[in-house]
Amino acid sequence: MKKSFIILGLLFGTVTASPAFSAGTDFTISPTPATLGAASTNKELLAVSGCCKERKSTDDPWRKTRRNLDSCKKLNDEKDKDNVFNPNGLFWWDIAC
Repeated sequence: MKKSFIILGLLFGTVTASPAFSAGTDFTISPTPATLGAASTNKELLAVSGCCKERKSTDDPWRKTRRNLDSCKKLNDEKDKDNVFNPNGLFWWDIAC
């Protein structure tokens, strides 16, 4: 159970521990969050579980499509010319989908 919790914490980017926890007299764990920078900042790594969303205009609501990441990025590059991972324009890759 403890190993699963640690692995999940590293995958999602943050692991914290109580400042009172200590494994011995010479070892303590800081209450400062430890982050795994590559997994928490690289949206393409997290994009595996996302979905493409699009809308007819910037005033319309987002709707989920069946496009994969590559086709969503291609349309975004052609029409929006912005970052596909930011919900601007007409195409957006939602990593939380």
